[in-house]
Amino acid sequence: MSEVINNNPYELFTALTNVLWALVAFISFILISKNSNNSNSKAKLWKAVFVMLFVSNILASLVHGLSIDIETSELIWIPINLILGLMIALLMSAALYDYLGKDTMQKYFPYLIGVAVIFFAMTQFNRDTFLIFIAYQSIYMLLILTMYIHLAIKKHVGAGVICVGMFLFILAAVAQAIGPYELALFIPINQDGLYHLIGIPSTILLTIGVIKNLKNRNIE
Repeated sequence: MSEVINNNPYELFTALTNVLWALVAFISFILISKNSNNSNSKAKLWKAVFVMLFVSNILASLVHGLSIDIETSELIWIPINLILGLMIALLMSAALYDYLGKDTMQKYFPYLIGVAVIFFAMTQFNRDTFLIFIAYQSIYMLLILTMYIHLAIKKHVGAGVICVGMFLFILAAVAQAIGPYELALFIPINQDGLYHLIGIPSTILLTIGVIKNLKNRNIE
């Protein structure tokens, strides 16, 4: 058993936070499903985001929690990179839906997916995969945060909570980007574990904001 489980305490804690984040994403999916109808386009976008967040965290927990060779780890990261790229594109789509409306979102949706695919392709041909993702994620997250700040100022229901959640998401990305580091606290935590610990409340806040918005209006 010890040969299967990673014996690095920092990696094991990171895997645990992956599983916790996956659980939160699953609960978010269930809650949004219960608070929206099946034809709600915005709800579909957010449910897809949380499905991708769930799957990417489950796969990442295998990378961090199991004692596997570098080749196997790199193979698992291939679908993770694709899923994360598409997830960011869907987050941007949901923000466009709120900010400019359904028609505008549908107009730009194929381009957003196309950019995500290009990002994925770049990660397959460039060793600086992490830096590519940070640049891609940062640009989109800042745009999304800017849109929701504007919406919050205009009293758009749920936008304020989503703003805080998105800010934490960006903070989590920064905490990971400045690594590598290991903190000798009461828990063995590195930059990846901290990213997850900040990402979990970020996901909870995003879910609360989205549900408030969905319950306030019947958006198709």
